[in-house]
Amino acid sequence: MHRLIHYFTKAERILWALSVSAVIAVFVLFDRGNGLALIASLIGVTSLLFNAKGNPVGQLLMIAFSALYGYISYTFCYFGEMVTYLGMTAPMAAVALVSWLKNPYRGNRAEVKVNQISRKEHAVCDRKKLKEIERHNSRRKCSKGYDGVLNYDLFGKATRIVEDTENFINEKFQPFIDEYNEKQSRNDRKINIS
Repeated sequence: MHRLIHYFTKAERILWALSVSAVIAVFVLFDRGNGLALIASLIGVTSLLFNAKGNPVGQLLMIAFSALYGYISYTFCYFGEMVTYLGMTAPMAAVALVSWLKNPYRGNRAEVKVNQISRKEHAVCDRKKLKEIERHNSRRKCSKGYDGVLNYDLFGKATRIVEDTENFINEKFQPFIDEYNEKQSRNDRKINIS
């Protein structure tokens, strides 16, 4: 138990305690009858904390949460939510669990290995693809109310789209990337967009 407590930082333990307290407070104030919903919510809150740490236990808890919430949704005839949790969330968590267990960080199954996305895995892998996207986005529209000028203003000219995209990414994201990278002690966790 001591090891589990110290697995999380003090800030993470406080965040978890506040989240659990909020869930319990809402249950006491508004429900008091559906203990299964309380248990599901507590499992969900806990799974998010483990998932944020890259720990496969989080995915296992998410599967349990999805099963419980799917059952609760069924009992209240919330079939859309039931399908969402049992048909989407639980299977995604199961696939993630298998993937995380197959890719531990340096043999430690309590942490998942972080992958660098290769150029082939990007939706936009080079300038040619970016220009194809621009041509697709600026094609002639036949819908009512189409405004070609507005489309041009949003996407720019094909000759400048690469530069415009690079400038936009640098302007909007670089400060956040720099801040994130400064906090990382391991080079494999740093983001390198060059």
